[in-house]
Amino acid sequence: MDTKNTTTKLPESFGETVMEFAKLSTDAYRNGSMQGQLKMLEELQVHIQNKIDEIQKQYDQTEVGAIMKKVKDG
Repeated sequence: MDTKNTTTKLPESFGETVMEFAKLSTDAYRNGSMQGQLKMLEELQVHIQNKIDEIQKQYDQTEVGAIMKKVKDG
């Protein structure tokens, strides 16, 4: 019975190449995730600033707020 060895020997650097690919994939995922978080936080920052401006405008229209605005503005 003739049995031939059909297994292929992998190059010695194969393990390193796989690890490099895994690291690159992980880094790319993490960077994409951080970009998404930054975008969300930037949008949240704009939303919060708009709310602050809105409330400040309402406060400036009150009697006390108008006095405080005059003091602040000089």
